Amino acid sequence: MPPELLSSNFRDEDFMSFRRADIYSLSLVLWEIVSRTQLSDEHIPGAYKLPYEDDVSAEPTLQAMELIVCQQKMRPAFPSTDGETNLFGCNFKIIFAEIPASSGLKSLERLCKVITECWTEEPTWRLSALKMKKDLSHEYNEVRPQPK
Repeated sequence: MPPELLSSNFRDEDFMSFRRADIYSLSLVLWEIVSRTQLSDEHIPGAYKLPYEDDVSAEPTLQAMELIVCQQKMRPAFPSTDGETNLFGCNFKIIFAEIPASSGLKSLERLCKVITECWTEEPTWRLSALKMKKDLSHEYNEVRPQPK
C-alpha cells in the first residue's frame, strides 16, 4: 500500500492520485520479479518473500505498515551479486560499477533504478507509466538478441 494511503494523505478527488498509487504498487511487483531473478551462475535466488516480509508479521496491521513505510521510510531490499550487500538506494551503483555494459546485470541495475524512482514517498516524484514504458523499452532493446 502506498505511503499516502497509509498516512491518510491520499487525495481521492484527484484521479492522478490513483495513478501514482498504482505506480507505487507496480514498483513492488517489479521488486518481486527482480528479487527472484538469477543474477549470475553463482547466484541462486532465495525462497519467495513478500515485500517487507522480514520487517512485519505475516498479517501486518495498517499501523505496522505505516510505521515502516512512512515513518521509517523503509523499502524492500534488492538482491545482491555477492549474497551480502544490499542493493537498495545508491549501493547498487557501486556493486554494478565493474560489470560490462553488455551484461544483463547492467539492465538489472537500471531496472532497480526505475523501481526506486517509482516507490518514492512523494507521489508527484514517481515516474509516470509512460516514462516507465520508455525506460524499460529502451533497456529491452539494448539487451534483446539481434536478428541474424
